[in-house]
Amino acid sequence: MERAEPGVTPTYVIVHDPGTRGQHVQVLADHPRRLIFGDYYLFDAAGRYTGSVGMAGGTLGQQAAGSTYKLHFGSFGGLPVKLLYMLFGLALTVISATGTWLWLLKRRQRGRPSPRLEGAWTAVIWGTPLLIALAFLLRLAAGPGAPLVSAFWIGLVLVVAAGAACAEADRLSLWLRTALGVALTAVGTIHLIMLGAPAAGILVLDIVLIAGGLALLPLARARRSGRSAFALPQP
Repeated sequence: MERAEPGVTPTYVIVHDPGTRGQHVQVLADHPRRLIFGDYYLFDAAGRYTGSVGMAGGTLGQQAAGSTYKLHFGSFGGLPVKLLYMLFGLALTVISATGTWLWLLKRRQRGRPSPRLEGAWTAVIWGTPLLIALAFLLRLAAGPGAPLVSAFWIGLVLVVAAGAACAEADRLSLWLRTALGVALTAVGTIHLIMLGAPAAGILVLDIVLIAGGLALLPLARARRSGRSAFALPQP
C-alpha cells in the first residue's frame, strides 16, 4: 500500500473469498483532508496492486457517494462537529415530541380528546430511550448473543400498548420518566467504569447520559406537584 498509494492511511483490510481461485484483498484507506470515508485499493492473491474502486479520484458521483458516510455520522471536523450533531439530533427529537403534543392539546381544547393516543405517544416518547438503555444493560448481562433487536421491538410494542390502554397518561409518564432517569444514569456510569480512561468524545457522551438521567429524576418528582413536561392540561 505504501508503494502503491503513498500518503494515505489504511484503516481496514478485507480478505475476499479466501481459499478459492478468486481470492483477493481490499485495503480501505483514509485520505487526509477529504470528506470521503476512504477508497478501496485492490490486490490480487499474490499481493500485486491492481487498482482502486475510485472513491478518491473517480467520477463526481463516486466521490459524492463516498462523502455521504462522514456527512451522515459527523465523522469530520473533530469533536466540535460531533457535539453539534448531537445537539441537532436532540433538537429534532424535541421538535417532533412537542409538535405532536401541541396537536393533541389542540384536539383536547376543541373538545375532541384522544386519551388512547395521548397514552401511546407518551409511551413512545419515554419508552423508546428507556428500551434502548435497557438493551445496553441486556447486552452486558447476556453477552453479544442477546436478542437485542427483538427485545427492543417487542418491549416497545408492549409499552405502547400499555400506554394506549392506560387510563392516566400522566401517571404512565411519571413511571416511564423515572425508569428512564435511573436507566440512563446506570448506563453512563457503567460505561464510564468499563472504559476506565475513555476518549474525549466518549467521556462527553457518558457525562451527558448521567446528567440527563439525574435531570429526569427531579422532573419526575415535580410531576407529583403538578409540574410536568409533556403534560396536557385538563380542558
